[in-house]
Amino acid sequence: MDIRVSENRPIRNKRCPWTGKAVDSQARVNVAGITVGFATVDLAEKFEEAVNTFEQATIHAYKLESTRASEIRGNKVLAWNSHCPWSGKTVRSDSLTKYGQYTVGFCNPGCRNTFDQVVKKFGLNSAIMDVQNKAKQNPKHSQSPGPVFKSNIDSMRGIDHINFGMPSGEEAEHLCRQFYSGVLGFAEVEKPPRLRSKFGGLWFDIPNTRMQIHFSVDKKREDGSRVRDFGHLAFHVDDIETVEKKLRVHNVHINVPDQGDVPGVTRRFFFFDPFNNEIEFLHKDPNHNNNGTSNRSKL
Repeated sequence: MDIRVSENRPIRNKRCPWTGKAVDSQARVNVAGITVGFATVDLAEKFEEAVNTFEQATIHAYKLESTRASEIRGNKVLAWNSHCPWSGKTVRSDSLTKYGQYTVGFCNPGCRNTFDQVVKKFGLNSAIMDVQNKAKQNPKHSQSPGPVFKSNIDSMRGIDHINFGMPSGEEAEHLCRQFYSGVLGFAEVEKPPRLRSKFGGLWFDIPNTRMQIHFSVDKKREDGSRVRDFGHLAFHVDDIETVEKKLRVHNVHINVPDQGDVPGVTRRFFFFDPFNNEIEFLHKDPNHNNNGTSNRSKL
C-alpha cells in the first residue's frame, strides 16, 4: 500500500508541528493524502524516515496477521518493527504507538511522543487506516513507498571487492597465481599480514577497474564439507554509520568483525541477504596511503 501521494497537494499547516516556526514549502511529507509541512527539510526527512520504516514493516501485514501475531506473542515482541527508526536501538514496550491499525514502536517514550505529536495533530492514523483497509480489499494495488536508502544513495561508492574461497596449501596458491596472474593478467597485491595469518589466501587487482578479487582459505571438516564459505560481495560506502542504523531498523542482523585488521578501513560489517548471500559494507580513510598499492579499501 502506498501511503505517500503526490507532492502537489497543498500543505495543511503554516507552522511546524515540532518547532512552531514557519513551514518551508520544500519541507513537506505526504501521508495518505495529507501533506504536512516542517520548518526544515531535515525535520521533514526525519518524519518521513519513520513513515518509511513503519510502511516497510507493515506492508504485507494483512497477509501475515494470523502467523505473525502468533510469532509476536510467542516472542513477546510487541511491535511490527524491532528497532527505532530514528536511533536504530531496540524498541521498548513503553514506547509503542499506532501506525494505522498496526502497533509500531520506538526506543523511548520521547521518540514515540515526537512522532505522535504529528500523527495526532493531523489525524493521520485514520487516513492511514483507510489506505490499509483498501489494501486488504485489493492487495494487487498494494505498493511499497520506495527505497529506504533514498536519502543516502550518494554514500554508495560502488563495489570494492569480491571474495572467493580456496583450498589451503602451496599447490592451491600456485594454481591461483597461475590462473589469475598468468592467464587473466591480474596483478597480485599484498594481503595485510593479519588477514593472511587468520584466513590465508591471495589478493589481485582487477585490470582497468578500482576493484579487487580476494581469496580466503575455506577450512573443511573431516567429511570434506566446508566450515565456512568465505564468498561475499563488498561495497564501499561513505556514510557507513547511517547505513548500518537503517539496516538494523529493518531487522537485519549485523556481524561486526575485529576492526583494524585492514589498513585504511575505518569500519566494516557483514550481513546476509534473504537468500543467504553474504554482503560486506566498508568505509575507508580517504587519506590512507597503502604504501604503493592502490588506494582502494582492502578486505
